Amino acid sequence: MLSASLMAAVLALTQFSEPLALPERDEVMAIPPELRAELDEGLKTAGSAPQQRIEWLSAFLFSPEGLGLEYTHDSTGTIAETYASREANCLSATLMFLALADELGFNARPQEYRRALIWSQEEDTVYRIAHVNVHIRTNDATFTVDFEPYLITDGDRRPRPIGEDRLLAHFYNNRAAEHMSRHEYVAALNAIQRALSLDERFVPAWNNLGVVKQRQGRYESAEDAFLRALSVHSTNESVLSNLASLYAAMGETDLLKRYERRLQRAQRRDPFHQFEKGLALEDQGQYQQARRHFRRAISHHDREPLFHFALARAHYELGAMRRATWALRRAIQTSQPEQQPIYEEKLNTLQERRRR
Repeated sequence: MLSASLMAAVLALTQFSEPLALPERDEVMAIPPELRAELDEGLKTAGSAPQQRIEWLSAFLFSPEGLGLEYTHDSTGTIAETYASREANCLSATLMFLALADELGFNARPQEYRRALIWSQEEDTVYRIAHVNVHIRTNDATFTVDFEPYLITDGDRRPRPIGEDRLLAHFYNNRAAEHMSRHEYVAALNAIQRALSLDERFVPAWNNLGVVKQRQGRYESAEDAFLRALSVHSTNESVLSNLASLYAAMGETDLLKRYERRLQRAQRRDPFHQFEKGLALEDQGQYQQARRHFRRAISHHDREPLFHFALARAHYELGAMRRATWALRRAIQTSQPEQQPIYEEKLNTLQERRRR
């Protein structure tokens, strides 16, 4: 919980006109009777072994024979809301899986990646988030269940277990971001306050608080929120970028330069930033420059197949076929078994073209 002084600070920063209704924590995870009935009926066709039941439950959420949920990035709902709408983002699906896994008696726990990129192959876009998934331990094995298929994580850090408070902080902060996208700032601030009351060190909520305050023209309050975020995570690039933008709007030239330098230092060491920069240059047809950034990404994180695949594309466009082949082989070596056929097909196509 927030300390009394921090709670007072948050309230002073937000100054709600009238807090809008948010689901209480028990409502977020509550399983509707109709869903429980569908679960019980579906279990009749599931196997009895733990792995069979985990695989069945994962499929149950999204298959037409089960709930038939459809993925939408901006649908952060309670379990009841997700069940009613049949729409879910990664967090909503994770919440539902955790609750249903608990019904089945599994030892399922949420875990968090502090830094991750989500890669959307359909739209060729990337965006950065704090990502959660599920860890399950049985008597014989452990499993990870993740509902985000195009995930790039920091190869140097494993996901860390989190408690229910931290998980629900993600939920309320996601709701805040969705309200912000619709310019519903009172509702957004209410959700941010709820997130921070659960975890006062939750950087994304402090960052969102700063963004809302800046949009409202309350620059000092925005600065307080961004600095609070940096006191927890001093190299968070999103916060550093937002704070630099704030100082530019305030005309604080010296502070702007200071935080731009801090941002640039963080970006030079960040494989995610280098990859994003490379993608932008590749999209512009600047393959030589793109290749340089892909190489930098790999120098900081050499176990991500998408980085090697991007480097292969740049080599190919520049006519460096042998290097493109080598990069594709590295993509195969670093990818999961289910991903390898995709890169193997690319490699076979490239080798056929080299033989012509």
